[in-house]
Amino acid sequence: MAPSTFKKENIMQTFEKTCEIKEFTKSSYLLEPLKNEDSSLYQIACFLEGSYNSSHLMQKFHTHISYCEYLNEWLNNKMITYTADGTKCDSLILWEKYIEKLWLLLYNDSDREKWCAFFLLYKFSSFGSRFNMYAYKKVKILQNLLGISNTNSERNSNNRKIHIHYDSAEDYRST
Repeated sequence: MAPSTFKKENIMQTFEKTCEIKEFTKSSYLLEPLKNEDSSLYQIACFLEGSYNSSHLMQKFHTHISYCEYLNEWLNNKMITYTADGTKCDSLILWEKYIEKLWLLLYNDSDREKWCAFFLLYKFSSFGSRFNMYAYKKVKILQNLLGISNTNSERNSNNRKIHIHYDSAEDYRST
């Protein structure tokens, strides 16, 4: 194949080829409960295992293409679409429990020599803060419904304010 035929979109589409996880492997034991719990996440896990293995082989032959980077981008896009539904708060927990553990299994496999590390996009984006705000809102709603008030709410509200100190000319005159 000529280098011009390797387009990012084409490579990322190959990550979604159907594949099955081989039985009696570490990944099959990890993902077995997921089959019945969440079929869409199980499908992503199947795609991930197949893509990780095939990308490793392709990287050996086509060193000018960053398969690891594309695989990370593809997986982060899958995570965004999977966790985008606000009513599915458990989806982040399931993602960490299965997909991130699967990636670590694949990464630590001796056959692939730790060739591609997973860059956790959501820990540096708004997903973590969205999840925390969702949990905070649920706690506040529950407290309001049950009539529970926080005795330190006024003191804590002052602690949560952001105070930024700016140096000004007046600060320098006083010293």
